[in-house]
Parts: sequence; structure tokens; C-alpha cells
Amino acid sequence: MTMRRETRAVIVAVESPVGTVSTAVDELSAHLPTRDRPMICPLCSTEKWPCARFRAAADLAVSGDVRLEDLIPPDLRPRLWPSVRSGS
Repeated sequence: MTMRRETRAVIVAVESPVGTVSTAVDELSAHLPTRDRPMICPLCSTEKWPCARFRAAADLAVSGDVRLEDLIPPDLRPRLWPSVRSGS
């Protein structure tokens, strides 16, 4: 059974930092792995996570002054930043 992550729609001002990169935020959120398969992208099933499309969206979000760590669930942060422990 796939344990999909819960998602939430949020409305932000278009000219805000998140608003300027909202497409990138949607894209990287879509590519977050499921809880039961944290190593595999659910959309790019042939790629390990973080997949190329996630990385491209993350780069775009960061270029808009959005902190990537604010968009990533704590349990996945060690996969992006191995030296950082979840919950720190």
C-alpha cells in the first residue's frame, strides 16, 4: 500500500517570494517520495529521489529566495543534506 503524503493548498500573494516560484513549489511537492518508498520518486519511478525534476524545481525555488528546508518534510531532509539530522 502506498502511503501518500498529505498535501495542502495555500493561497499566497503573487508578488511574494513563494508566489513568484509557486509553479516550482508545486513541482517539487509533486515529486516528494511516499513514506513507504522514500528512495524513489513517485512520478519518475525509474529515478531515485531526489530526481532531476525535483532538483530543477528546488533550484528555481531557491533562486526566488524561498528556503528549501521550509518546503521539505523533516524525514526527507537527511536525504538532501546528509550531515543534518531530521528534527534539528
